[in-house]
Order: sequence, then structure tokens, then C-alpha cells
Amino acid sequence: MGAARSAGPSTVAAASRLLSTTSPVAAKKKKAKVPVKVENPDALPVDEAVRVLRALEVANPASAFQLEVRATPDKSGSILRGRVALPMDPRKAPDTIVVFVEPDTPAAKTALEAGAHYVGNDDLYRKILSGEVVPTKVISTAGALPGATRALARFLGPKGLMPAAKRGTVADGDELGEMVRNLAGTVEWKSDKWGYIRARK
Repeated sequence: MGAARSAGPSTVAAASRLLSTTSPVAAKKKKAKVPVKVENPDALPVDEAVRVLRALEVANPASAFQLEVRATPDKSGSILRGRVALPMDPRKAPDTIVVFVEPDTPAAKTALEAGAHYVGNDDLYRKILSGEVVPTKVISTAGALPGATRALARFLGPKGLMPAAKRGTVADGDELGEMVRNLAGTVEWKSDKWGYIRARK
């Protein structure tokens, strides 16, 4: 009878690998981490929070509050935005409204009568870039928009002031005057990508 062959190192290693991969203990999957939902113990429903703020305002009408609202964006991830006219303007300086429009036109007259502070076209570009005119609200007619975009998009864009149709700051005719009146004294708000809206009151 031949002597029994002993398992070589390679055979033992292969067997150990087989055991390690088929072992029930090793086959256990790691449990997925469940996000922990943290509730703010001081959070109040909006209607109740408004009542509390009004009660505090009686004792100190000059109070300022930081409002934070959590909205639920749709699946497209679009950012919510809008404007609101507060009973008391929280800003320290009044608006400076600039309207890009062809000068000496009915639209320019309409904008001035509605309350615009500066009305013009390429004559305003240098004044804005040099800081001579510091706008807080900028509107444009459709015809004046391409020139303003070429000259000022890199300057006004990062400040969130560049006129755009989707922001509701491009208009013509009677709508232009209405837009100027609506923008005066209002505060623009928008949500971040997580749906939070923050504003001072």
C-alpha cells in the first residue's frame, strides 16, 4: 500500500480560502447605517411661532429675528424663490433701482414715473462698474438685455442682480412700471438646495 499523501501547503491554503468565503460568520452583511432624525425641541409650528413673535414685539418693537423655514423641494431640485413686502424693512439702506432701457422712449418714461432711480443703457455701464452707481435692484427691457448681459454679467451676476426672465426682472410696456413698483421696498427670498429659507425680520 502506498503511503497516504499529506496535504501540501497550497492545498491547505485553498481549503482555508474556501472555508473563509463560505463561512456563515464571514457571510454576514454589514448592517446599513440608518440616519438618525434629530428633532429640534424648540421648534414651533409657523402659526404658533408668529403668535410668540407678536407677543415679544409688544415689549420691544425694534426687535430683529432670524426666520428659518424648511420647505420640501420637488424631485427636480428646483430652488424656491420669491419676494415679500415686510411691515418693517429690515435693511439699513433704501433701494437703488436701475432699469436698462433705451433712453428717450415711452418705456424709459414709464420706469421713471414708477420710481426707478436710474434709467438708461450703455451710459450706465461705466457708472455701475466704477461704483458711482450701486444698484440694489436691476430691471431690463427685453431689447436692452443683450447689451447689459455682455457688459455687466460678470459684475452683476455674482451679486444676484443681473436681470433675467426667470427671476422676473425683464419686462416691457406697462408691465415694466408695475415691476418697478413691486420691487421697491420688497425683500427677495430663496431656498438653498436643501429647501431651507432664511431671512431676517
